[in-house]
This record gives sequence, structure tokens and C-alpha cells, in this order.
Amino acid sequence: MKRVRSSKVAALFGFVALALSLAAGFASANERQCVGKFTLTSEIRWGKALLPPGNYSFELDLNNDLITVRGQKQTVMIMSQVHDTDTRLQSSALVLVSRRGKSTVRALQLAGQKVVLLYAVPKENREELARGPKIIYRVPVTLGGN
Repeated sequence: MKRVRSSKVAALFGFVALALSLAAGFASANERQCVGKFTLTSEIRWGKALLPPGNYSFELDLNNDLITVRGQKQTVMIMSQVHDTDTRLQSSALVLVSRRGKSTVRALQLAGQKVVLLYAVPKENREELARGPKIIYRVPVTLGGN
């Protein structure tokens, strides 16, 4: 009788330990989520997606650097190429590069997380390079609830 009771107690302890470790893992995974919003005043390219002007919200999973961007008419998922840390960041922003009126997201800077994510931009041929300078500008990003 004691063996049955002790094995039930051991099983209960095992179940509680498993539940606690799963809960701790889930909590730390949620800490690696970042949400925010931004507004585009013109059309931009972000990865393979083309985003029209408008208000956007996003959810970023910092475990795998996958961002889900939601606009009024579309939802896109984009993976960063590089994840870097910058402790000097003062504000959060999308960093855009623009050449001949076509803008592309180059980076997402998250001041609260001290994280910079870099994204691919289209390669330029020599003719495009000779046509004029590349303009870099920032779109403010608000972090927190949507």
C-alpha cells in the first residue's frame, strides 16, 4: 500500500514540476515578444512585401526575429537578416533608405529592447548608383500595446 501511495506522490510531484517548467518557459517566451505601431506616409518595400501608406501594428518574436506586420488590408511576416544590440538607442524607429522615390526598410530599431534588426535592401547596379544619392530617413515607432 505504501508503494502505491509513494508512487502516486512521486507522479504528482513530477507533474507539478513539469507544469512549473512549462509555465516558466511560456513566461520567458512572452518576455521575448515586442509589440508596437507606426504610420507610413508613402509606399515602402519591406522584404518582399509592398506596404501602402497607412497605420500599422506589429508583433515581433525576438526569439527568431520574425515580425508580423498588420495593416488595414494586409498582414505580412518578415524575417530579419541580422540581429544586433545597440545600448545607445534613444528612440525606436524604422530606418528607410530611399533612392529615386522608392523607399525600403533597412532596419528596425527598438530602444526599449536595445535591439537593431537589419533587413535586405535591393541591390543597386552601377547606373542606379550614378543617378543620385541614397536618402536615409526614420519613421517613428511606438512600442507597447496596440
